[in-house]
Amino acid sequence: MIPPTPQQQQQQIKQDLMVPPMPQQQQQQQQ
Repeated sequence: MIPPTPQQQQQQIKQDLMVPPMPQQQQQQQQ
C-alpha cells in the first residue's frame, strides 16, 4: 500500500545481484 522508497528499491536490486535464487521470497515477505 505504501509506495516503496528509493532506498528500499536499491536494496532489493542489490539483493537480486547478490542472491538471485532467493530475491523473490524476500520481496514477497517485504511486500
